[in-house]
Amino acid sequence: MMENRVFMSFTFYSTILILKMYVVAIITGQVRLRKKAFANPEDALRNGGLQYYREDPDVERCRRAHRNDMENIFPFLFLGAIYSLLDPTPAVARIHFFIFCVGRIVHTIAYLLQLKAPMRSVAYSVAQLPCFSMALQILLATTPYWSTDASKPGPCHVSEPPCRRELGSDRSCPTGEGNGPSAARSSCAGSAECRPSPLFRLLPFPSVLPLVSNRKGLVGSNCRSLGAGLAKGGPHAGRAPSLPRSSRRVL
Repeated sequence: MMENRVFMSFTFYSTILILKMYVVAIITGQVRLRKKAFANPEDALRNGGLQYYREDPDVERCRRAHRNDMENIFPFLFLGAIYSLLDPTPAVARIHFFIFCVGRIVHTIAYLLQLKAPMRSVAYSVAQLPCFSMALQILLATTPYWSTDASKPGPCHVSEPPCRRELGSDRSCPTGEGNGPSAARSSCAGSAECRPSPLFRLLPFPSVLPLVSNRKGLVGSNCRSLGAGLAKGGPHAGRAPSLPRSSRRVL
């Protein structure tokens, strides 16, 4: 994720916007203290009396600026994060983030300093353009997936029982099919179809069962090769057949 240049650019401008929101919150608190206009009676009692439990136009202006930031910056954080995952051109993505960041900063300055209209409205409108652009690109990228037919078999659909190598059998599995349940799990690991049954939890040692199922084919293959060696008079001729230590431990 940190190697994604677009996401790093998004992180930079998002951090600037979050810091700007903190600054507006601090300014709001300072204006409250200077104007002696408190939103809670306990704060008014601490700073002179209940007569200061009131509203002030300057405090309300700061609150509106802060509320406007939340209404616009929070959606930008979502849209920018998803947009960064679409692998856009870094230069184009940086222009989107820069325009929104500058637009929001100018909007806050115009709001707090009461600059002449239509400065605030223009800054607001300009900052919305990259958000609409990112939202449109996200919709275009995700639209092909909204109508996926759930009735069609997914990548974990198994039409035939998995291939197994049995002891003494010359039957071999097709390429990529593997041995028993382990092959099915490798093709769809983590999906609901491949999770073990909850009934396994009722057994005294459920953690051993996956290991047994994974190595069942391996044990059969080792036994078959060992039997072939005994029949040909190999190095194991005349000895009692034994399984590999790892297989004995599992079984």
